[in-house]
Amino acid sequence: METTSDFLIEAGISAEVLALVPGSVALENVMLPFFATEKNISILFAAQPDEELLQKLAFILRRTVLPSLANRDAILAAIDHYYGRSACEAEQGLLVSTTDWRLRGDDYQE
Repeated sequence: METTSDFLIEAGISAEVLALVPGSVALENVMLPFFATEKNISILFAAQPDEELLQKLAFILRRTVLPSLANRDAILAAIDHYYGRSACEAEQGLLVSTTDWRLRGDDYQE
């Protein structure tokens, strides 16, 4: 059964669950946190995650990661809806801008 973007958007994922995974991480890995308890987190992935990613997420989130697969376009649409894709891209741009500024600042002489 294919998950549609409407379903993921209409599911009403809580802000508390979304806050567990930064938007930039969700976008980079095409994944969406869907439900969480104190011990577990259900995350939808567009592709089967490798064991290393699951272990990193489990360590960072301090929860057992329960992966499920969903349609890539549906996940991306839901990321855009819940996190705002432009916000994720702006966050990445901010990192580049800060690095550029630091490089230019090294050339600054009083």
